[in-house]
Amino acid sequence: MKKFCFMLLVALTAFSFAPSARANETVEKLVLYVPNRVVDLFDLFSVNIGFGPKAQLELMCTRFIGGGFSVGTSAMLYKDCNRQYGWGLQNGWHWQVPGFMQEDTERVKTNRLVLSYWESFMGMPLPDQKIYQYHEGARDYWQIGGGGGLLVTGEVFVNPIEWVDFALGFLFIDIKDDDFTFENFQ
Repeated sequence: MKKFCFMLLVALTAFSFAPSARANETVEKLVLYVPNRVVDLFDLFSVNIGFGPKAQLELMCTRFIGGGFSVGTSAMLYKDCNRQYGWGLQNGWHWQVPGFMQEDTERVKTNRLVLSYWESFMGMPLPDQKIYQYHEGARDYWQIGGGGGLLVTGEVFVNPIEWVDFALGFLFIDIKDDDFTFENFQ
């Protein structure tokens, strides 16, 4: 702990002679370092729970390699990718075999932290679609995991890009551009 405090003091002193904007950015990164690592830790997984007339059984290793189906409507509680925390109504159907998917799914009546969407297509989704943007998309194209249930459904996914963001965060690199700054608290 003494070494950490000493290094923090040295860093603050070294950057106090830099231009003020750069010094403020450095102080900001140091002060918010631990909170940002904790939040990045929570981003590693997505866990969603639903209640309603729905049947689901699916496994996936990215949206391209997966299999299963889902049909019905569920009132969902979300802890999803891109810091979507809350609730919403998920309705529709989909089925998938590796390399091919068909779906007509919507997420509606959400709180302000969960993104609404409607996705209807046949074929294979591509990671460059707006819904899969890794900074702010409603879904994670690269997620690995699955879900299942009847009337009560659950989904658990690992978000690989978040794992990279978490690891690089220890080196002050934020590839997701989602670390907190002082502006978030004003």
